[in-house]
Amino acid sequence: MTWAKANVGSPRPAQAHSLFSAPWGDETKFGGVAWTPDRRHLFYVRPTSDHQDAEIWKIAAAGGAPERTGLRLKVIRMPRVHPDGERLAFGGAVSPLVNLWTKALDVTRH
Repeated sequence: MTWAKANVGSPRPAQAHSLFSAPWGDETKFGGVAWTPDRRHLFYVRPTSDHQDAEIWKIAAAGGAPERTGLRLKVIRMPRVHPDGERLAFGGAVSPLVNLWTKALDVTRH
């Protein structure tokens, strides 16, 4: 079995560490990583298990289990957390339109 590591770790390369490991597959086809301003969490995009949509997930920078945010669209690109840490912006498609979206974040959870 081949394993892949998501080595996004600390923003300083010398302190990089693996946040989670998963068998090569859907869990490792992610992109669009965005740090929260306090650097405690990251948001990233990955495909849904049925390969029909994309979702934004969250993981603690210290590691742990990734969490679904409930944000799911046909296409999601470029998640970015606002400097105040209270909103997430991202590009997304709901056929036939492409939109720029914002979503309030539960600041008590990150």
